[in-house]
Parts: sequence; structure tokens; C-alpha cells
Amino acid sequence: MNEPTKVEVAGLSSPASFTKRVLIIAAVVALGFVIWRLSHIFILVFAGIVVAMVLRALADPLAAAARFSQRWALTAVVLALVGLIALAVWFFGERIAREFDQILAQLPQAWARARTWLEQHQCGRYVLDSLSGTFIGVDQAGGALARLATGTFGVIADIVIILVVGLYLAAEPGLYRRGLVKLTPPSARARVSTTLDAVGAALRRWLLGQSLAMLSIGLVIGIGLWALGVPMALALGILAGVLEFIPYIGPFCAAIPAVLIAFAQSPFDALYVALLFFAVQELENWALIPLIDRWAVKLPPALTILSLVIFGVLFGIPGIIVAAPLMIVVMIVVEKFYIEGILGDKA
Repeated sequence: MNEPTKVEVAGLSSPASFTKRVLIIAAVVALGFVIWRLSHIFILVFAGIVVAMVLRALADPLAAAARFSQRWALTAVVLALVGLIALAVWFFGERIAREFDQILAQLPQAWARARTWLEQHQCGRYVLDSLSGTFIGVDQAGGALARLATGTFGVIADIVIILVVGLYLAAEPGLYRRGLVKLTPPSARARVSTTLDAVGAALRRWLLGQSLAMLSIGLVIGIGLWALGVPMALALGILAGVLEFIPYIGPFCAAIPAVLIAFAQSPFDALYVALLFFAVQELENWALIPLIDRWAVKLPPALTILSLVIFGVLFGIPGIIVAAPLMIVVMIVVEKFYIEGILGDKA
């Protein structure tokens, strides 16, 4: 009968293995610190990766169906998207811009009217006390809009960077993928490659599912507001569809301007709009989301909320915007490197 080794008796790994794990943990901590310090650049690069995956998700089926090369398929997709955006701007751009300008102009007055009505009721005064400092007043609206206009150039620059990074990554994804794999130790390259494949597939499914949800919510909200006679229904519907990208927080933020604009007409209109948003969210939670989850990536609600908190604290508002796809990446990395890696090796 063989005698147990010292490792088996003590339940400890060898000094070399222990040192290796300490170095891995130190490297992860150092990488996290660097990402935190360069959070803005990290968010821009990750957003570029998301854009690249959207383009590849459209180009790959076209390349397979029409037997185009990957580069020609990507070119066709980009030209088609630019053409669609140009047509949308040509037919609806002026109206959408005008409606958004009207929303920005009417929100302070709408909030002032809602505040006056709430102050006349005890429950309303309690709501105002709870929301103290949340909304800007009429006298602060001009300063807030000025700060928004000042940051417009920075936002435009960030969008241009994201689009450029996305186009380059989509044009030659294999080149950047191979380069990233080569940066890892040879013993880990197979697992890193598998992880990258899994991350890419999961993000593509999630993005397609999220796009379907955004389109559906935007259409339903826009049509519902139009049926209720709420002004600027087109812009408010687009806003609801875009903010649907942010779980939980986005729909709530989209409902606020719609309710306030409706309140400028009457409190009953505001109530109907609030009920509309509530009904749409319930329909989404009970019908649309389960249907999408059958073929898309399902992110547990607890992890979704946790991702909003964690990445919001680390990266601010940009972190909240990309919190869900970032959490999907974290889930897959943990699954591949910890659950299937360390625990799988022990089994």
C-alpha cells in the first residue's frame, strides 16, 4: 500500500503551485487596478467590441448566404446601415429633433406643475420629501442644459472612437483574437481561446435578444402614448426603446419624462401614462423576456442588479450602460476558468 504524500496529508498544494496561484491573484488585482484607473478607455474599448459583434452578427449570415468574403459582407452591412440611418434622418430626423427640443423645454415647467399639485396633498408632500434633490428645479434647468451642451462634444468624440474601434475589430476579428491569445501563457491558450468563443457567442445572442426587446418596447410605448394623446410620442417612444438597453433603471428613467409631459395636460393623463409603462413592463417580464431567454443569454435578476451597482460604482454612468454585457463576460470567465478549470481539474 502506497504511503500518502505530504500534499495529501496536509491538504496543501506544493510551494510552486501556491506561488503560481498567488502570482495569478496578484496579476488579476493589478489588472483590475489598471482597468479602474483607465476606466474611460476600458469602457470605450468594450463598447467598440460590442459594436464589432453587432456588425459581425449581421455580416456573417450575409457572407454565408451570398458567398461574399467577410470584408465585402461587412462593407455591405455598413453601407446598408448608413443608408437606413440616412433615410430615417431624411424622413424623421427633423421631427425627432424638434420633439426632443420640446421635451427639454417643457420638462422644467411640467415638473413645476407636478410639484405644485403634489404639494397640495399630504401623500404628495411625502413623495416630494422622498425625492428631494432628485429632480432639478425650474431655476436650475438652464444650468443643467448648459452643462449638457458643454459635454456634447465629448460624447460625440467618444461615439466616433467607439465606431472606429468597432469597425477595425469587425474587419479583422481573427487577427486581434490571435494576438490576445498569444499574450497568455502557452498552457492557458486553449482555455482562453475557448473562453473567447463562448464570450462572443453569448454576447451575440444577448445583443440580438436585447435589440428585439428595445424595438418592441419602443414601438409599444410610442403607439400607446400616441393613442393616449400625449405630445412628442415619437421621441418618447424612441427614448423608451433606447433606455431599454439598461435593465431596471432604463425603463424607469424613460417613464419619468413621459409622465411629466402628460402631467402638464392633466393628472389623469399622467396616471394613464404611468399605467401604460407599468403594463408594458409586466408584459415584457411575463411574455417577451421568457420568449427571448429561450435562445438568448439569461442573466439572473440578482446578478443584473449587482452588475448595475458594481460597475456603476467603478465606472460611473458608462459602467451602468454596459453593466449587463460586462456581467455576461464575467460570468463566462468565471465558468471557464474557475468552475470548469480549477474545480473541474480537482474532480
